[in-house]
Amino acid sequence: MKAMFSAMIIAACVLATPCYANDHPFQGPRAGVEVSYEDYGSGASGEAVAVVAGWDFRLGKAVVLGLDARYTVHGVKGTETTTTPSQLLQTVDVAVDNNWGVGGRIGYAVSNNVLLFGHGGYEWFDVNAVRTVRSQVCAPPNGCQISRTDFSFDDGMWTVGLGAEWAVTKNLRLRGQYTYGDSNSYDRNRFSLGVAFQF
Repeated sequence: MKAMFSAMIIAACVLATPCYANDHPFQGPRAGVEVSYEDYGSGASGEAVAVVAGWDFRLGKAVVLGLDARYTVHGVKGTETTTTPSQLLQTVDVAVDNNWGVGGRIGYAVSNNVLLFGHGGYEWFDVNAVRTVRSQVCAPPNGCQISRTDFSFDDGMWTVGLGAEWAVTKNLRLRGQYTYGDSNSYDRNRFSLGVAFQF
């Protein structure tokens, strides 16, 4: 995913044409989809798909301000198994779910079809978490499992990122972005590629 992200930025720079005043199309409402790889650390990582909608406002010849909202469907899961002091096996299964976010970006049109931007925002998400304790040697009548505890919780994180957007046509956009997120429970690294239609 990192290689794809780097390749997209390089391709956008190569395809960029000289910047002309009042000639870039990065303004107005937009909507699209985004695929990403997300790493939450501690073995929790996976793919995600998001629906993103926003509105860009043009300031002067090349500066763009934008607002956006997103909903993400996750495939992010993680499992960690440890041994307790009493020599029992403790397994924690984690999955990220119901991820909503809002944010804003400020960008600069380096040409009439390439926008470089910084992005910041806040996201809310549910963490489905279950802790299972088992004995290392199974014995009847209870088998291996001793206890199962659901400690799912809601969390939120501030995000900051950098990206590049290429106007393939007047309305079609391709975008690559890296985003870092920080919450009370996790640090997240997201590498994403997206396509959008600007109305």
